[in-house]
Parts: sequence; structure tokens; C-alpha cells
Amino acid sequence: MALRVNSVRTQLTTAFGFLLLIIVAMSAVAIVALHDATQTFSSYVNGIDARKSVAEGIRGAILRRDLAMRDLVLAATPGQMDEAVARIRQTNNEANRLVRQLQDMASHASDASATTIQRIEAVEKVEADYSPLALRIAEQGEAHHRDEALKLIDEQGRPALVSVLQALDAYMSYTQDRSQHLLEQYSQDHRTDRNIILILAACSLIGALVLSIRITANILKSLGAEPTTLKAIAARVAQGDLRPIREVAAAKPGSVLASMGEMQSNLIERLRAVAAAAKHIEMSSTQIAASNTDLSTRTEAQASSLEETAAALSQLSASVTQTAENARHASTLVDGVDEAILQSSRMLEAVRAQMDQINVSSGKMGDIVGTIDSIAFQTNILALNAAVEAARAGGHGKGFAVVASEVRALAQRSSASAKEIRKLIDTSVEQIRQGGNVAKDAEAAMSHMTANAGKVGLTIKEIAHASIEQSEGIAQINLAVGQIDSATQSNAALVEMTASASSALQLEAQNQSAAVGYFRFDEGERLQQLDEAAPVVALQARRVAQLSYAIPQPGLRNLRTN
Repeated sequence: MALRVNSVRTQLTTAFGFLLLIIVAMSAVAIVALHDATQTFSSYVNGIDARKSVAEGIRGAILRRDLAMRDLVLAATPGQMDEAVARIRQTNNEANRLVRQLQDMASHASDASATTIQRIEAVEKVEADYSPLALRIAEQGEAHHRDEALKLIDEQGRPALVSVLQALDAYMSYTQDRSQHLLEQYSQDHRTDRNIILILAACSLIGALVLSIRITANILKSLGAEPTTLKAIAARVAQGDLRPIREVAAAKPGSVLASMGEMQSNLIERLRAVAAAAKHIEMSSTQIAASNTDLSTRTEAQASSLEETAAALSQLSASVTQTAENARHASTLVDGVDEAILQSSRMLEAVRAQMDQINVSSGKMGDIVGTIDSIAFQTNILALNAAVEAARAGGHGKGFAVVASEVRALAQRSSASAKEIRKLIDTSVEQIRQGGNVAKDAEAAMSHMTANAGKVGLTIKEIAHASIEQSEGIAQINLAVGQIDSATQSNAALVEMTASASSALQLEAQNQSAAVGYFRFDEGERLQQLDEAAPVVALQARRVAQLSYAIPQPGLRNLRTN
């Protein structure tokens, strides 16, 4: 059996899995065999043996019934005959009950074959013929007809008894054959199960032996030496002894021992490089400390300048803020003046409209006065005509002449008044026209003033907006200066941390040099003089010395991002 695995875990898992599989198979075979044996025994006890017991009971009841019939014909007294009749009926009922029980058991049994059922039906058939005959014999005995009862027994009873017993014997013989067959089958199954278990046990023993040999060989091959040898080698390495391992020469490639030899060689090379690097780190840490001192001085000067810049920006921000506030106030006043000018313009426009209406009304009044003057003129003419007519009338027209004279006087006065009113109206119309022109000129001036006020308000708003933008810009500059100040403070803290780290780095380099000196490579050689390795790591040491100037500053990075 070839076992090709890659790890100890896989090998052990395979071996124990194989053994576990054999054990499970053996257990399964044993459980199945035990279950089959239990089923066979239960089937025999509850089936064949139980029916056999009932058949034996039937045989006993039939024989006792036949014995009671014999006692019937041999009875000397009527009491003995009655007793025999009672036993005949009792045994007959018992035989019938047992026959029915046997039939019921066979019909419900899963192991009952067709032959079994046929044999039981044969018993039931002959018993069905014999049972009524036994009852007739009992009736003859009950009537004390001894001769008739004896005749029935001799002629019909004995052949019927022989038939029943033959049927029962046939059933019992078949049952015995079935029992023997089941016993032989059980024995055969037992031998088969036993052989299977023995074969599995032998396979498990052989497999365990083969697996143990193969696994042991593979483990030793993978280790390359005994575990105690590997333990001793590891203990020497733990104590700082890195001298060449003699056992590695005999180890196979890929084994643990060969890997330990390679590990030791690589470890020696790394330790030499680490020791040289530790010396140069110690030198570089001194340079870093000096550079940090200079950087700290420059950082403090930068922080002082930033504080002065921040103070100046604060004053400038306050001044710009005040200017923006004044500009906003002036813009508010200009908005109020603009509103007042617009309201005055609307009022002048209303005055001009009213004066236009007055001018129209004055024209209408002139027309009315003209009408009155025309009426006065016509009245004067009528008065003259009336005076002429009164003069013609003589003494009769004297009173009418007086009235005509008064009417004429009134007409003249009305005409004179109408002329004066027309003159006044013409004067008023001229003045209203002049007032309308003045209102138009005032409205035009107001419109010009409104336009100029809007321009002034727009200019003041632009000034206010520019002042606000300047204030916000100065606030952003102030914030940026604050961030620069914070970044400078952080840089100062980082410089201090770097100084502490360089001191700790120098101490750790010294400790590392001392720790590396603990290891021994050859007889009497320890890593205490490694100056020959300095050129190998000189470039790396200079790079380490420059790390302090390449330390990222979170504050400045955030400022650039903003």
C-alpha cells in the first residue's frame, strides 16, 4: 500500500480515518447481524413456535374429547354419562376456539407461507366435520342412548379422529421442517457475519501495521533526523550557537533538518548585515539629532512670524468688517431715499393730472360764461325792443317801460360781469398752464434724480458686496494662517518627537549591536568587530539619516487640501 501524502496531519488523518472506517464497517455488520438475529428469533417465537403451541393445544383438546367419548360409552351410571357429555362439549368448544385462533394467527402473520395456510385449512376442514359428530354423540349420551353413541363412534368417530390427527401431524411435520430450515439459515448467516467481521478485523490490523510503518518512515524522512536530535540543534541555536550543523550533510533535501541548515546560513548573513546597519544607524541618529535641533530653531522663528501676521490680519479683518457694515447701512439709506423720490414723483404726476383736469374745467367755465354773455346781449336787445313797444303804447306801456329798463340794466350788468369772469378765467387758465409746465419740469427732474439715486444705490451695494467678499477672504486667510500656525506647532512637536525617537533609535542601535554580539558563528568568533561590513550598508545609513527631513506634516497637508 503506497501512501503518498504531503504533511504529517494528512498522513495521520488518513491513517486514523482508515481505521475509523474499518471500525464503523465492523460495527455496522455487527449491528445488522444482531438485528437480523433478533428479527429471526422474534419471528420464530411469535410466529412458528406460537402456532405450533396452538396446534399442540388443538391435538390435546381433540384427544381429551375422544377420551371423554370413550368414557361416555363405558359409563356405568347416568351421572358418569352426564359428566362425560359435559367434558365432550367442553373439549369440543376448546378445540373449535383453538382452530379459529390458529387460523387468525396464520392470516395475520407475515411469515406464514401458502403451505402453512393450506395445512391449517385442512385441519379446520376435518375438524369442521368432526365437531358436529362429537356433539351428536354427546346428545345421544345425554339421552342415555349408549348403543347409538357407540355406533356413531365406531362408524364415524374413529375415521374422523384419524383424519384430524393426520391433518395435525402433517401441519406439525411441516412446522418442524420450517423450524429446521430457519435454524440452518440462521447458522449460515451467523457464519457469514462472523467471517465478515474477522476479515474486517484482519484488514484493520494489517492496515494499521502498514500505515504505522509508512507514516513513521515518512515522518522521519520529513524531519531528516530523530526529534531529539532536532531538539538539541534548536537548543544550541537558542543559546546563540550558530556553528555549522554536522548532521545537515546527511539530511535529505526538503527535510526539516536541511531547512534548519539553510535557515542558520541565512540567519548568519542577516545578523552580519543587521550588526553593520546597527552601527550606522547609531551614527545616523546622531546626525538626525543635530538636524532636529536646527529645524526646531527655524520652526520657532516661523511660529513667531506667523503670530505677528495673524495679529495684523485680525486688525485688517476688523477694519474691513466695519467698512462692510457702513456700506450696508449706506445702501439701506439709499434705498430709503430712492423710495421717497419715487413717492414724490408719483405725487407730482398726480398734481399734473389734477391741473390738467382744472384746465379742462376752466375751458368749460369759459364756455358757460360765453353763454351767459350771449344771453345778456340777447336780453339787452329784447329790453330795447320792449322799451320801443312801451313808447308806442304811450301811457299804457309806462309800467312795462320801467320793467324793460330794469331788465336792460340787469342785462348790461350781467354782460359786464361775464366779461370780468371771462378775463379771470383766462388768467387762471394761463396760470394753470404755466403750473402744468412747472410740474412737468419737476417730474422730469424727479425722474433724473431717481435714476441717479438708483445708480448711487447700486454703487453702494457693489461696495458693500466687495467689502463682504474682502472680509470673507481675509477670514479665510486668517483661518489659513491659523492652520499654518497649528501646523507649525505640530511640526515643532514632531521635531521634539523626532529628537526623542533619534535618541531612542541610537540606544536601540547600541542594544542591537550588543544583542547581535551574543551569537557565535565559528570557534571563538563573535560579532563584535564588523567594520568590514560598513561599506555594504553605508548608503542605507545615509538614507536613514535623511528620514527626518521627509517626515510628513499633517497640518500643511490639510492646508494644501483646503
